[in-house]
Amino acid sequence: MTLSKILATSAVIGLMGSAAFANEINFSQSAGSIGKVKFTQTGAANMISSNGTSATAPATVIGSLATLKMEQLGSGNRSSFAITPGAGTELAPVLGNVALMLKGSNNTSSLTVSQAATGTLAFAMGVEGGSNSVTANITANASVVNIESSGDGIAYTIGQTGAADNTNDHSITANVLKSGTSAATVGMNQSGADNTILMGAPSAYAAFTGTGGLTLNGAATVSITQSAALASYTATQTVADGGSITVVQN
Repeated sequence: MTLSKILATSAVIGLMGSAAFANEINFSQSAGSIGKVKFTQTGAANMISSNGTSATAPATVIGSLATLKMEQLGSGNRSSFAITPGAGTELAPVLGNVALMLKGSNNTSSLTVSQAATGTLAFAMGVEGGSNSVTANITANASVVNIESSGDGIAYTIGQTGAADNTNDHSITANVLKSGTSAATVGMNQSGADNTILMGAPSAYAAFTGTGGLTLNGAATVSITQSAALASYTATQTVADGGSITVVQN
């Protein structure tokens, strides 16, 4: 399925697959304005990208997209997005909300947002299951990231930067429960004027029951770097033997 040059107010796409049949979504927005795009895939080995066959060819968004929501429920799914919005204002952001839900195992999602315009990007991420990987690189005037995660063998890399680092405001609010003993990595990097990271007050995109803030059972490496005039890191955290947390504030 290919969607390009969409000038609609919304688009909802739902595909169901099985272990024997994988769904492929090819998506690109080359111009125009969309209110909401939602992708839902169930099953195994599904793909969302620009060509539907490779995660190295990300689905592209150029123009105005107010809300992007992705759900992949199953195992071995892949999604990849590269978003470059057009002009916008603080009251009418070119990209206001991104929501990602992964439920299953061995899922991989990659998101790159380059947003130079004003306004705040809100990114909500909910992950449940084992061996899931999410990489989000956000370049924006301001961004708010909310994470809820429960599972083993996780790999999360969150970056919040901007073209003019001394003017950008970024925040991360997260509840991460690592439930098993597999090795895991969590990296959070921020640069801007006023950066905050709060572990233990999760958002509501995925309603998990864990309330432990940052709870690591087994080997896990957590690295946090905040480069800003004002930076704060507040956490309720439990780290098992073999785990480590490194926080660097510049």
